[in-house]
Amino acid sequence: MNNINFEDCYYTAMRQMLKISRKKLDDLHKEGICQSHRDFADMDLIETNAKDKGSREAKELIRELKKRSDDIRRLCDDYIERAVKGNIFTVSREDPDYPYNWKCVRGMPDVVFAKGVRGMFAKCDKCGCVSVVGSRDASRYAVYATNRFSDSLSSKNVVIASGMAAGTDRAAHEASVDNPGGTIAFLAGGVDDVYPDSNRDIYDRICQKGLVVSEMPPGMRAVRQYFPSRNRLIAGIGDVCLIMQAGEISGTLHTASFAAGQGKDVFVLPNNIFSEECKGGNLLLADGAMPLINVNMVEDAVITALLNKKMKGIDLKELMPHARVSVTDLRKKARETPELMSDNEWKNLIKDELSLKGRSQDELCALFGLSVPAVTRLLIALEGAGELTLADGKYVLTIV
Repeated sequence: MNNINFEDCYYTAMRQMLKISRKKLDDLHKEGICQSHRDFADMDLIETNAKDKGSREAKELIRELKKRSDDIRRLCDDYIERAVKGNIFTVSREDPDYPYNWKCVRGMPDVVFAKGVRGMFAKCDKCGCVSVVGSRDASRYAVYATNRFSDSLSSKNVVIASGMAAGTDRAAHEASVDNPGGTIAFLAGGVDDVYPDSNRDIYDRICQKGLVVSEMPPGMRAVRQYFPSRNRLIAGIGDVCLIMQAGEISGTLHTASFAAGQGKDVFVLPNNIFSEECKGGNLLLADGAMPLINVNMVEDAVITALLNKKMKGIDLKELMPHARVSVTDLRKKARETPELMSDNEWKNLIKDELSLKGRSQDELCALFGLSVPAVTRLLIALEGAGELTLADGKYVLTIV
């Protein structure tokens, strides 16, 4: 089926048709009714599991899913037909090339649809990715800077991610699409919905050499309420976020907020203090964002992020759903019964935390509710084993 996965399409159709919240699906997972989003394509299995394990609410939801299964299947078939026609494929949490950065952030989609070079996701993990966003009505200065930074970074094999809007986004894609790093465009509608239509030329080039991605199924048109969700994907895929220009109220600021909330470095291009179109970016600088002065500082931030992905004891191949559940269960145990935690379990939690970003001793104490002596003992053991080191007051995992 042209690399389009039936179970991924069925799951997407189910959520689109019944507007099921992620929380309800997580509850089914916690109750042991399903192990993966792909299980929903086998409603007999889901129904059987629910009879033994499901709560009343879960059983009601599954009865509704069973009742609407024919409608869901028809919508699923429509997605598959459009995907085959448009050379679109799916990437899900079950796939080895699902982006590492998305696995580290809550709220990322279980399934995305894509068109182009599938290997771009693996390149993000291996070579790094920078999210570049800004105003649709960007100034000549912002467009010039976007071109310079995007070209320089992508020429060194770093992937450039943006939203294929007019202005800044287009400049970022144009500067990187033909370079070794390449580019990924995230759309608010389906990957077959070129928006704006004036960007069809760059869309076609990205489909040939880069990757176009959306969590919306094929055939969905872009509407205003979908853009914030798209922005979180742009922020999530990047190791670093560059804000080239932003008004006081803009989607660009949403992307910056998502990136900062995910622990990413956010760089802002200093801009015209007298322009309302630049006010949001300048306010970010006033709030402590890093000024974007030269490309070297961005490269350093990307390298740091890459090193954190390649730490001793952290194997990207093992970061599949079952591993993710294991860490979740360990965190739950630490929260509910910390007295039953072994030293090795605490060490694994510390390493998991440090795989995302460096932490000070005080931060680790606060995160896990442990005393200073207890954390000190664990850190000394990990440092002595060569698994972490102290740099600028922060503990970071040691490079493999």
